[in-house]
Amino acid sequence: VGAHGDLTGAFASHVQLRAGTAIVRVPEALPAAVLAPAACATATAWAAVARAARDIDLDGAAVRIHGAGLVGISAAAIAAEHGAVVEVRDPDDDRRAFASRFGATALDRDPDVVIEASGHAVGKALAGVAVGGTAVLVGSVFPAAPVPLDAEDLVRRLITVAGVHNYGADDLAAAASFLAGRGRAYPFSEAVGAVRSLLDIDAALTEATAPGAPLRVGLVPGR
Repeated sequence: VGAHGDLTGAFASHVQLRAGTAIVRVPEALPAAVLAPAACATATAWAAVARAARDIDLDGAAVRIHGAGLVGISAAAIAAEHGAVVEVRDPDDDRRAFASRFGATALDRDPDVVIEASGHAVGKALAGVAVGGTAVLVGSVFPAAPVPLDAEDLVRRLITVAGVHNYGADDLAAAASFLAGRGRAYPFSEAVGAVRSLLDIDAALTEATAPGAPLRVGLVPGR
């Protein structure tokens, strides 16, 4: 309970919905493991891809994504459904392999779009985008270490750098619609490992931070 009596945080049996909170109806048939991350990772990924699409026609475009976390693989699937050829870079072999099931492959040219979803490759993202391309930095993975910025290089290469700080209500609705439609072709439910009771939160947090942990560990409130 916060200082002003408001209920905050997600690790709880109840949550307060303030007036104006975006609410999206979803099909009963969709698994909770698919829908739970929608109000975070999937919606943020949608916002990042949509921002890139404002500058670049994604149909046939080359898209590179740094980071094979849940935001990265979700962005890969969304970009692939927009007709892009997608590459996902991550130092973890298993995560790269998992990303291949979300439409990731290899690029044979410099990317028109780079989405930085790791928080650790900002410099590589800016340096790797093709002339006239767009780099989207995803705010949910920051803070990150400062990087030097060569303004002349960005200007001469006609690079657009955009930031996406999480998502808006429209992005959440679009993400839920994607998961209920074309997103069913991708194994989103496998991104969530064990599902534990809220009472077992300590064990869940330990599992989530262990080496080789799944992208998400589920918690069921109320039991």
